[in-house]
Amino acid sequence: MPTFEQLLNAKLGPMDTAVTQWTAMIAKLAQLKTDASAMKTTPWSATRSSAPSTSARPST
Repeated sequence: MPTFEQLLNAKLGPMDTAVTQWTAMIAKLAQLKTDASAMKTTPWSATRSSAPSTSARPST
């Protein structure tokens, strides 16, 4: 069990950094969720129309 002195003098910089990084990660994951939801609602024909055609093969 840590003593009062150990808790009083604890260096909390690394903890602050970890909290900041996790907060940023939460924001990125929220954006990823939004983007993924948008992809799910996009009709297949709309995304396929912009893809290059693979039916024609180049002659060798």
